[in-house]
This record gives sequence, C-alpha cells and structure tokens, in this order.
Amino acid sequence: MAAVQAHPLTATLVTFWERALNQPEVLSETQRQAMQAALASQRMSARDLLWRAIGEHPQQFGLYATLAELLILDDEPEHAATLCQRLQAVAALQPVPELSRALSRLQLHLVKTLDPQTLCAVATHLITEGDAIEQDTYLPTLLALLADQDRDRARDLAEQWFTHTNRPPAWWSSVYHHLLATHRVPEHAPEPVPTPQTSQEWALALLWHTLRAPEEGIETLQHLLERVRQQELDVDVVLRTLQPFLALFPPALPASLVTASLWLASGNISAAAQAGETLRAAADWRIQLLGHVMTGYAQLALGHHQAALEPIHTAFALLQRHPEGVGTLAHLVTPPVTLPVIAELLCRLLVQTGKLNELAEIVANLVASATIAPAQAQAYARLLIQRGAPQHARRILRQVAEIQQQQRDIRGYVQTLRELVVLAPDDAGVRDTFVHAAATLGIEPALNLLEELALHLGTRGYRGAASALLQRATELALMSPSAWPRIPRLYEQLITFAPDDLTLRHAAVTAFIQIGQRDHAKAQLREIARLAIARNEPENALAALHQVVALDPQDPEGYHRLGELLVSLGEIEQAERVYRRLLALTPNDAIAKARHAALSQHQRSADA
Repeated sequence: MAAVQAHPLTATLVTFWERALNQPEVLSETQRQAMQAALASQRMSARDLLWRAIGEHPQQFGLYATLAELLILDDEPEHAATLCQRLQAVAALQPVPELSRALSRLQLHLVKTLDPQTLCAVATHLITEGDAIEQDTYLPTLLALLADQDRDRARDLAEQWFTHTNRPPAWWSSVYHHLLATHRVPEHAPEPVPTPQTSQEWALALLWHTLRAPEEGIETLQHLLERVRQQELDVDVVLRTLQPFLALFPPALPASLVTASLWLASGNISAAAQAGETLRAAADWRIQLLGHVMTGYAQLALGHHQAALEPIHTAFALLQRHPEGVGTLAHLVTPPVTLPVIAELLCRLLVQTGKLNELAEIVANLVASATIAPAQAQAYARLLIQRGAPQHARRILRQVAEIQQQQRDIRGYVQTLRELVVLAPDDAGVRDTFVHAAATLGIEPALNLLEELALHLGTRGYRGAASALLQRATELALMSPSAWPRIPRLYEQLITFAPDDLTLRHAAVTAFIQIGQRDHAKAQLREIARLAIARNEPENALAALHQVVALDPQDPEGYHRLGELLVSLGEIEQAERVYRRLLALTPNDAIAKARHAALSQHQRSADA
C-alpha cells in the first residue's frame, strides 16, 4: 500500500486504523473489512467494499470518513479533499458528533502546513469531544509537533488532556510524547501503570516518577535495576528511550548516575567504569561517593584489584565522614553502599594487595567504632597471623575483647580471649584472664573450653601451656562434686604431657583421694614407685607403696610390691613383717608362704 511519506501524520492514521480494529464495536462491519483489506495492501477491494456500502446505506457518515482516509493513504489528497467538502456541507445541515470528529482529523491530513493554530484547534476539539482511540492516537503526536513551534501552548494542552479525561489514557504511548512536548509532569497527572513490562515502559516509568518526585524515581530505578540484573530488560532500549530527557533529571538523581547504574547492572563494565569516573567529580558528595563505588565495582569485575583499591578507599573515607550514608541511593548498586559493606570490601582488597599494616589500622578503627562484628574482626586477626603479622592481630583481638567485656557479651569475650591464648600460648596473664572469664559461664562450660583449648595447644606443641590449662581445669573440677567424674581424665591428659613429673602424680593422688577414687590413687602411687626406683630414689618408692597399703589394707598386690622392694633394699626384718601381714590376709598365698619362710630362715641364721 502506498503511503504519503512527506506528511507527518500518515503513520498516525495507520495507527488509528489498527487501534480501531482492536475495538470493533466502534466500526460497522463494512468499515472493519475495508480497513483490514487496505492494511493488507488490497486497496481496490477496500474501495469496492466502501462504495457498495455507501450505495446501500447513504446515511452512514462513517463510511464516507473511512473512504476519505483510504484516499489519503492511497496518496489521492485531491479526491479526499473533494469528499470532505461535501461532508462538511452535510455536517452543517445535520450535525453528527462522529462526523465532526472525523472531519477534524481529515483536515490535519489534508493541509500541507501544520501551523500552531490548526494543531491547537484540532487538539482542543479532540480533548473535549474525541473518543479514547482518537485521543490516544493523535494527541501525543499533535503535542510533539506543536512543541517544536510553541512549547508553552503544547504544555497547556497536555495538561488539559490529562486533567480533562476521567478514563485511564493509553499511558505508555502518551507519556513519552507528553514529556517530549512539555518536559515536565502535569500537576494533576494520572498515576502510571503499576507494573511496567517492556524496557520502554520501565524507562518512561522511571522518568515520570523522577520528574514528579526524586524519591519515587530512586525507588523505581531500584526495581528497574533488579530486572536488568535478572536480564529481563534491554538496557539499550531503556537508555535510548531516556536519551531525549537526560537533561531533565534533577540533581538528586542525575542522568549520569542513572546511566552508570544501568551499565553496571547490565554487565557492561567498561561503560560503567567510564560513567563512574564522571560521577567521581560531582559536587554532591553522595553522587561522588556512588561514582567511587561504581568505579571500584567495575574494576573488581574486570579483575583489577589494585585499580579498585583507590576508589573503594576514597568511598570508605567519605562514608566515615558521613556515617549517615546516602539513604535510598545506597541500593542502586549491589552490594549496597553502606559503611559496613564498603569497609568489608576495602579490607578484602587490602589483604589481596598485601597492605597488612593499613589493614590492621583500618580494622582497629572499625572495631573501635563498632562498624564490623567481632567475628569479622577475629577473622581478620587470623588473616594477619597467617600473613606473619601477629602483633597487629593481638592488638585487634584485645580491642574486641575490651568492647565485648564492656557490653557484657561474656560468651563473645571468652571466645576472643581464646583467640588471644592461641595467638600467645605462653602468656600466662592472658591464660589466667581466659580461665577467669570462662569460669563465669559455669563449671561445665568452662571445663569444656579448657579441655578443648588444651588439646588444641598440645597438638601444636605447646605442652607447657596445655598443661597449665589442664591444671586450672582440675582446680575448677575439684570445686564442684558434679564435675568430679572428669578429674581422672583431666589428670590422664596432664600426665600425658609430663609422664615423669612425680609432683604432678602426687597431686593426682591427692585429688583422687579427695574425690574417693582410691583405685586411681593406687594406680598413680604404683607408677610413682616405679619411676622412683628407676631414678634410684628408694625412699620415694617405699613411701608410695606404704601409701598404697595404707589406702587399701586388703589389697594383696600392695603387700607383694612393698615386700619385694624391702627385700631388694636388704630390709629383711621389715620385709618379713610385710609378708606376715600378707599371710594373715591371704593364708593360702603360696608365693607369700615361700618368701616368708625364706625370710624367717634368713633371719634365724642371722641371729645364730
């Protein structure tokens, strides 16, 4: 189908037909069929249908209007003009609203120059008398054309349109042309469609809300960016739609910020980095901050950690000066621009770039200002230890411990002290502080902590520190009868670290006797005797075995060992008495009988 390309409204007439076909109730059957045939490039068929229908129904003025429109589309404006003149004569004699509106539209298509007066007259007529299809099709185009010649009149007409109608307009098609014509939102503009679908709709919704209230625009942009990240929208379409209006964005949400955030969300890292660099020079510190962050995020996405460090460090410094943050703007990027988030990112970058001294200083400041959680600070302390900076780690952990103690976070305090003990196992003061703090949790939890830490230190070779913790554990256990069953295990672990320590074994004996564990006490006394003999300390061995017999006078084994030791020392008389007591206890002990007899014989021989 031929079309008059020179006339700016030809395409609008085609759009009008297409929309009219979607609402067949406003057309006669003949009009509908003719429009369909014309749009399918079947011009002659369309004309035949219309002439036949006019012959049958000469009073249906809509048929004449459709025929005139078809003549215009077929590039026969002279014939269309002749037909319109006749229709105007009829309309003068017999006013019909439908015919009046059609003639107004046809006038636009037939004049060669669309002057402001003509545009205003037709637009006003459509606003007051037009139906929905006519308004939604023609008014956006008319306003855009008028705006090129008389922007103020275009704005006034646009406001009349939006305030005059009580029905929802074809919002997405009209808002673009309205904004293009007026560069602002009318005071009584209708609400936009709640849930945009296409990329263009989202762009227009963003623009509409931003011009009405920047806070609304920021919220809309957040939703838009989320859909971009999910690859549901085409950023190129969004930006192309916004391009004519970039100068309209307010300082609270400048177009450069919108552009940068869209590029970053879409994964166009190079464009995002370039846009971010522009924002870094902004006068508003909030926009400047977002520029630094976007530049840093873009460099991180490119794998340039060293390049990302400077903008992120600058962003961190800005947030420290303005701890209130940037409000809703913070969520225009992911992760959001908050002090804890940027601080965490900066610390990671300092680790990756090997700047450990600076890392320690920043973490210490973050701990002091309660910007990061103790668990995070502890993690950085461990990192510093791994990287060979234990002195920095110790400083951070002490800060954390002090804050936790002030806040009465006892469990956290104990955990941090444990980290300090691991960091400095031989520091007796730190160990004592840890033990006292652990005891405030209760005997059982404290014993669990002490045992676990002692085992950890022992496996790392810190046997002295492990032994010290276990000794404190036994002291705590002795204070609570409910914990007495743990004491044998505690001493077993202690003795594992120092198996030849007789003092330790004597302490174990005393503890076992106190808690009524006589078998454990006897076992330790026998080991003391064995070790004393090996050291050539017979007196200590005799004392231990005498204590075994004293603990359990009914134990034959104790008498046997004591008798054997006395014999080996030449104490025949004492040995004979020990075996005599043993025979009184176990008369049928053959070994005891034989040894007693031999000792008695030896004693008689010595006396003779």
